Amino acid sequence: MNSDELRAIRTARASLLPLNQRTAESTTVAQGRDKKTHAELNDMRHMAINTTCADCAAKHPGWAALPHGVFLCIDCAQIHRGIGRHISQVKCISSHTCQ
Repeated sequence: MNSDELRAIRTARASLLPLNQRTAESTTVAQGRDKKTHAELNDMRHMAINTTCADCAAKHPGWAALPHGVFLCIDCAQIHRGIGRHISQVKCISSHTCQ
């Protein structure tokens, strides 16, 4: 990582607020981004290449493994959760909850 990238990371981290210090406006913005992300993931999930779980080939995966760019069934998503968020973060994309 070069010095510009490190500086950008430090700046981004410094701008983060603890949950109890976020404003209503920043919460609304975050919820809007989450809703948009869910919509984008659902659009990608419906592409022919993404209609099965990347790990076990189960049909209609409802989870995304974000760092790996693949879609997973609930059983495989639980395995990824057990591995640890620092290795494989998963996000439910079929729950219709954007909080």
